[in-house]
Amino acid sequence: MNQITTLTDDADQRMFYTLADGSAVQMEFVYRPAIQRWSVSLSYGSLSLSGYLLCAGPNVLRQWRNLVPFGMAVASLDGQDPVAIDDFTTGRVQVFMIEGQEVEDVESQVIGAP
Repeated sequence: MNQITTLTDDADQRMFYTLADGSAVQMEFVYRPAIQRWSVSLSYGSLSLSGYLLCAGPNVLRQWRNLVPFGMAVASLDGQDPVAIDDFTTGRVQVFMIEGQEVEDVESQVIGAP
């Protein structure tokens, strides 16, 4: 599990995350002040998400597990979703990329699926 440590309190942040196999995930984190929520858009292979609202969870990309070899865990100190523009800089919310066995562990231990 690798924490994305480059997230700031900028309202629009674009980045690439390199997976263990060398492929890259293109991501954009956007703060939406009108609804006080963070969203993520990402592109990898045949998957293209646009404006997916972030929520706290062990694998927020679970519904696309058959399309991508990775997941994204969002953890917060209080169990609440990312709602403030400074959530990443204060450390209240942390975002992690999970791959391979970690995704399988989340499926079996947290979600209870095979």
